[in-house]
Amino acid sequence: MLPFKGASRRTAVLEGVGLVILGFWNNGIFDNTDGVLEVILRTLQARATPLPPKPSP
Repeated sequence: MLPFKGASRRTAVLEGVGLVILGFWNNGIFDNTDGVLEVILRTLQARATPLPPKPSP
């Protein structure tokens, strides 16, 4: 369940333009910072696209 009225609409709009919404409770951030950072890192890695190779000089 999303925390406030309108959150699902906002999430749908943001996801519609390609963004990913991650939600964390405040106490989860303070009590499990490493776990939160791991979720963020894994999400970024899953969405990463490799950079094209640089052309030779």
